[in-house]
Amino acid sequence: MVMGKKKIIFIVIGIIILVLLGIFGYMVVDEMNQTNKLIVEVDEISQMFNQTSIDYDAIEQKLTTNVSKGDYLVVEKAVKQYLSDGLTSMKELQEIVDDDRITTLLTIENYSEDGPDFVNTKEYIQNTRTTLENLKNQFISYTTQEKMDEYISDKGLDEYYIELYNELMGGDKIMQSDIEELESSLDSIINMLNNTEIVIDFLIENKDSWQVQGENIMFFSNELVNEYNELTSNIY
Repeated sequence: MVMGKKKIIFIVIGIIILVLLGIFGYMVVDEMNQTNKLIVEVDEISQMFNQTSIDYDAIEQKLTTNVSKGDYLVVEKAVKQYLSDGLTSMKELQEIVDDDRITTLLTIENYSEDGPDFVNTKEYIQNTRTTLENLKNQFISYTTQEKMDEYISDKGLDEYYIELYNELMGGDKIMQSDIEELESSLDSIINMLNNTEIVIDFLIENKDSWQVQGENIMFFSNELVNEYNELTSNIY
């Protein structure tokens, strides 16, 4: 009877061990699946950001859809919130770039409509320049570790998940990609606005010495013509 009881105990222990191994195996596989899902998800979003023509609606849908669970979901939401904030800044920049007004400030039409005091033009230049400078600083800040840490540091996660977050955010990922090129492009636009404002200020200062005639601006002296031509040559 004793041997029979021992046999039953060994069988039970064996079953328990098999169950535990099964549970452990499932957990390991599940952990790997969760990690792979996040890697694939972030790579897909990265590709969407790097398209020549960005589909903002498609990206927003991706950023509001979750593919993971548990602590992995916390990591996923942190990554996507970071990207969502960056996307908002990108959309704001896109609106400025797509606004035709930025290229029509030094046209005869604008001279006729807003000259000679150019109140609306000056306001537009100053507001646009401030917005671009703020966006530039935002984009630069997004590439710093300090900024990225803000999205995950207060979540109470184990070190493993912090490292996973940093892995997903690191390397040639989304907001960090081509930041120098973006910064250079913003500087070019800001510089163009600065030089445009110099021309506008010149027209305001000499508002009694020029007028629009047909499709041309006419100055009352060759000296002013030469100065105007020199200033406009510095625009681009």
